[in-house]
Amino acid sequence: MIFLAFAPLAGVRIGALELLPVAAAIFLISFTLTGLGFVIAWRMESTSGFHAIMNLLLVPMWMVSGSLFPMATAHGWVKAIMWVNPLTYSIALLNHVLRLPNAAPGAAASLAVTAAFGLVLLLASGLMAAQKPVRSAA
Repeated sequence: MIFLAFAPLAGVRIGALELLPVAAAIFLISFTLTGLGFVIAWRMESTSGFHAIMNLLLVPMWMVSGSLFPMATAHGWVKAIMWVNPLTYSIALLNHVLRLPNAAPGAAASLAVTAAFGLVLLLASGLMAAQKPVRSAA
């Protein structure tokens, strides 16, 4: 039995058989966020521009994903943003797999939204990569 004792997961015990679903959830979340990064990076002309856009997009997504505060304590427009934020469902999926409380969307909905968002980003990435370049490489 592995005992995770760092602050956010204090007291969470994960057995050897439970590592597989945790690893699968982390892989799915990583796959989805990588797809998002690829879709944004494909059209960018500079690395610094890519990093600026990613920070402009990912930091707010992370802040209203349920990582910093639970959806149950959010009010008004912040709660509405949390419901449409795909990262909220990814965090909820990880919380369900780790058996943590305060996972507002259900496990099935979290898995479905995270997988669907990842699939959409994969298809978008494939379509973008398959297009012929608009400008000359010279």
